[in-house]
Amino acid sequence: MTLKLPPSGDDRWRLAPHARVIVYETRDGNELLTVYDCGAAQAPRRHR
Repeated sequence: MTLKLPPSGDDRWRLAPHARVIVYETRDGNELLTVYDCGAAQAPRRHR
C-alpha cells in the first residue's frame, strides 16, 4: 500500500508520533524507506 504523507516543508513530512521509519540501503546503492504505523496494530477491532 502506498500513501501520501502530509508535507511539513521542503523535503519534510509529518508522521504520527507512533510511526517508525526504517531506511535500508539496497545492493545497488539506492535507499528504500519504510514507514510502519505501529498505532494501527493497536487499534481496537471494529464490529460491523
